[in-house]
Amino acid sequence: MVIPEKQLIVLLLSKDNYSKYKDLVNLDYIKETYRELSYLYSSLFELHEKFPDNDLTIDELSAYFWVKYPTADKTIYDGMLKSLSELRIAPEVGQGILLEIKTRSEALKLSEKAYKVAQGIETVQDLQSYYAEAFEKVDHTLQADSLTEITTNLEDIVEQSYQGTGLRWRLDCLNKSLGSLRVGDFGFIFARPETGKTTFLASEITEMLGGSEKPIIWFNNEEDGKKVMLRIYQAYFGIELDKLLANTKYFNQKFNEETNGNFKLFDSAIIGKGDVEKIVAKYQPALVVYDQIDKIRGFAADRDDLRLGAIYQWARELAKNSHAAIGV
Repeated sequence: MVIPEKQLIVLLLSKDNYSKYKDLVNLDYIKETYRELSYLYSSLFELHEKFPDNDLTIDELSAYFWVKYPTADKTIYDGMLKSLSELRIAPEVGQGILLEIKTRSEALKLSEKAYKVAQGIETVQDLQSYYAEAFEKVDHTLQADSLTEITTNLEDIVEQSYQGTGLRWRLDCLNKSLGSLRVGDFGFIFARPETGKTTFLASEITEMLGGSEKPIIWFNNEEDGKKVMLRIYQAYFGIELDKLLANTKYFNQKFNEETNGNFKLFDSAIIGKGDVEKIVAKYQPALVVYDQIDKIRGFAADRDDLRLGAIYQWARELAKNSHAAIGV
């Protein structure tokens, strides 16, 4: 049987969940009830304090744990860490786990109080008073994230969803078939390798640069970032490479003046979800391009389909009410 406190570790690997739920975790209760597990919690909490901007993985937790506790029982903890790596906890399930832990912890305190009454240490009135003040009045439910009620006013819906221009494609066939890109839109560019996906996107994205006062962010973890930037310049001005190289100072100045610094290219072979979230929060973009989205780090699963599904869901949720996004 998997105990809730063990499942909770998987939920708390996320920095957002850790920040949201850490105060609901009773470490003293876990230490008293599940001593072996408490050392994993200690390692997890320390890791989050050292790297507050990062989501963690079971592999990272395992590495830190063995550095911190090198003499721990290998049989026990290898098995425990392996079972944790196989767990998948949805956020709503995690809330239920926290509720169960919270209720059980409070029930344990109540039983301790009752034991003291049975031993004559405290009175029945003390027990009743404790129950009324510390247990009965406590809301034994976790508050779910607030929901947004969508207006039923058709005029408002049309104005917000269709009359606003959004980001327009360079190819008019895409404007007609897909429409403008708006906040919350999330799509993919699929094609075989080396068939021009990056060049196609460079052409379309540079058309969109004048469609918003907010920046466009491009995360590149595929080919050399400088080559991608050259394609952006070529696409923006509609010129061949030799013409661009013949007058770099002129095109550089003209590009920066006309785009007002609203194109941001971030390049690294290793881009983590924490990196993306920090940059998106800083710049509040109109559009985010992931080239390539499948290589974003920070997602662990025992199968590729589960890992990729988690990446796509994360990118979709990040875009909602914030920006449009395109994955390659």
